[in-house]
Amino acid sequence: ANNLTTYLPAVAGQPINLLNIDTTAPVINNIQAEIAGNPGFTKYAKEGAEVAITFRTNEPLNFNPTVRVNNQLTTYNSQLTTGNVTEYNYKYTITNNDTNGTAEVTISGFDSAGNEGTAQAADGRSFVIDRVNPTMEVAKGQDNNDLIAAPQSFATNADPAGAPVDHDPERRQG
Repeated sequence: ANNLTTYLPAVAGQPINLLNIDTTAPVINNIQAEIAGNPGFTKYAKEGAEVAITFRTNEPLNFNPTVRVNNQLTTYNSQLTTGNVTEYNYKYTITNNDTNGTAEVTISGFDSAGNEGTAQAADGRSFVIDRVNPTMEVAKGQDNNDLIAAPQSFATNADPAGAPVDHDPERRQG
């Protein structure tokens, strides 16, 4: 650590004064992002999804840190301090203005001496914004020679009334 502690001489009748010089930036680590309401895919966020961003600092900060997702401000949610370690929790909601791809999470905060600590997560500790709905094309096997195998007819119980639906046109005619 780059801290220097100096004891200043006491003035008559006054206690000894202590001066602590702090030139060490706070450390921001353990950055995690999790998507609420998507338990099977907690690293993928679609439009409207709420992302919980948590991280820790090695010392108390003077103010709540600034947290951004792709340069957009997030919302402070809570913090818990145990000893010198503080865990922060922020929230961010994906909008139609967000860009698809791995989100860049940046964090900046100052300790009581004015030293700035920064951190960035744009890898596995971050999350992926995916606003594009999947598309699927169904082709009839004999009409498309590019298919590996011709699909067989199938039945499903997707009928809202609950009765099985037969998707084989030859069986429906007979």
